[in-house]
Amino acid sequence: MKLRLVRHGETTGNAEGRLQGHADFPLSDNGNQQALALANRMRCEQYVPTHTYSSPLRRTADTARIATAYLDTQIIYWDDLMEYDVGIVSGLTLEEIAIQHPQIDIELELSRQFSGVKESESLDARRRRATRVVDAIIGQHEQKDSVLVVSHGGFIQQVIAVLLGTTRTWGFSVWNTAVFDFSIDMLEWTGSEKTKISTEFFRIERFNDASHLD
Repeated sequence: MKLRLVRHGETTGNAEGRLQGHADFPLSDNGNQQALALANRMRCEQYVPTHTYSSPLRRTADTARIATAYLDTQIIYWDDLMEYDVGIVSGLTLEEIAIQHPQIDIELELSRQFSGVKESESLDARRRRATRVVDAIIGQHEQKDSVLVVSHGGFIQQVIAVLLGTTRTWGFSVWNTAVFDFSIDMLEWTGSEKTKISTEFFRIERFNDASHLD
């Protein structure tokens, strides 16, 4: 199976330095251009997914729609692909948080990705949701399938950690409309330990590749 993960384009919230979470900001003008550049890249690659999934939040839904406009494909909106919820600080800048919620220790919450904020999603819940997503993709698709998933920078990091089978979630900056391509031998996914340590059956073809924006 070929699995492609893509982050949404830049939003007005990104441009203003706002925490987004479930706050439903639209793509900025630049974000729309990024999604068009992604579409042009995929068209030139002759990329044709058999299945397309997207978070239902506007920034991902619009990115998926623009990027796949050249295809005759159905986009399936999947709540589990949404960005993690940052609760009462959704939509705020760090400066606004300091003013509106002075009880919040911003440095502490930055270190734990605001998981300690009221109404936010815990780190454990984020990992469980990412595990659910990976299990569903593996369980519902076949060797011949090509799966496109449009999601969010924070959540993509959790999904990749689950795909790689690591107990640690390694942090990195996910570029807007960046492409992550994985080749997964479905017949060997639950294979022997020797299979799992071979580089033959599971490959990372692209990682955080936003070269279409150059």
